[in-house]
Amino acid sequence: MKALTLTPEWAWAVCHLGKRVENRTWKPTASMIGQTIALHAGKARPDWSAVDLMAGCAGWSVRTFDHGYRKPGISLRAPDRDALTRGAIVATFRLVRTHAVAKANCVGWECGPICWDIADVQVLARPVPCKGALGMWTVPADIAEQVCLSPSLRDGVLRG
Repeated sequence: MKALTLTPEWAWAVCHLGKRVENRTWKPTASMIGQTIALHAGKARPDWSAVDLMAGCAGWSVRTFDHGYRKPGISLRAPDRDALTRGAIVATFRLVRTHAVAKANCVGWECGPICWDIADVQVLARPVPCKGALGMWTVPADIAEQVCLSPSLRDGVLRG
């Protein structure tokens, strides 16, 4: 199983805000298209400013002072810094395709230059702790087994 590490606030946006585009400067190998990939939340200190900005572009009403996010029927608040999952695999997703986006054509979660369209996000009920890495990396077999056996919450935006 391959994995991709995001900073913890971006991993949270994939899991809870319905972010279904990952912006990269590089394309994955062709063999990764269609594959299920583990989503790892790194250990970096979160910086919510870009998430707040892009969530607003993606249709969320954002309260920047407490990182509250609203859409009709949905109200979420980002966890406090100490409660945010870090250093663990938090979900899996399927890489559907990639496409290029020029900065002048940014919309929603897309800002490119290479957008990875993701689907079938499965948030793990219990994150699986492990060390991450830069770029696409291979999950150790014992950790991959835990991820595959872990119950998931569901696909899509969580309701709280």
